Amino acid sequence: MTNVITYVTDEFLEDFKVNFKTDYLPLYKTNNTVEITKLFSNPGNVHESSTVFDYVPLKLEIVDGEAAKENIRTLWSSLKHISISEAESEKMWVALANTYYIDYHLNQLNLISSQDKDRSIESRTIFNQGHKRSLMINNLSLLWYSLLHCRCGTSK
Repeated sequence: MTNVITYVTDEFLEDFKVNFKTDYLPLYKTNNTVEITKLFSNPGNVHESSTVFDYVPLKLEIVDGEAAKENIRTLWSSLKHISISEAESEKMWVALANTYYIDYHLNQLNLISSQDKDRSIESRTIFNQGHKRSLMINNLSLLWYSLLHCRCGTSK
């Protein structure tokens, strides 16, 4: 299914990050897809780019290495045409995780078993660990970059 890549606006991203713990974290802790969907379907918060991609849902997993590998391949296949510059965009990953891939994102957040679950939810939803580190923590960008680095490290 062909769709358009979305980005969050600068203004919304700033508010989302500043107020995440108080205003938005509870939505993720309770899996409130209705309110998250409202936020990320508001044209004042999200805008469409001119870049299309073939959306394929990711597998929801418990702890399954094969599902993780399949999700890496699926996301890469859908987004392999984006540039490195686009792939470094927090605005894109935040929008994609909270629109097309919201079920996968919430599934991954529910699998977190760390003592500091709130902090982990925040780190996987917004970039708050330094840009490059955040790309490796975000639920979606981690999948995309995993295959990129694997492909770059092998002869073609």
